[in-house]
Amino acid sequence: MTWHYQRRDPLTMSVDDAAELVGIAPDTIRRAVSRGENIGFPVIKAGRRYVVPKAPLLTMLGVDQ
Repeated sequence: MTWHYQRRDPLTMSVDDAAELVGIAPDTIRRAVSRGENIGFPVIKAGRRYVVPKAPLLTMLGVDQ
């Protein structure tokens, strides 16, 4: 049995997109995460890149999904 799941809206966004929403530089997020600092929303390291789960970030910003 093969299971297929297709979602139109990704569950994560790039650090660049998250930084634009929050109003800070993407490198600020990357540096804070690499130092282990809490920036108010989760950031996941996926290989060599970082991604931000949308739901917690939008909740922090008070945006309804």
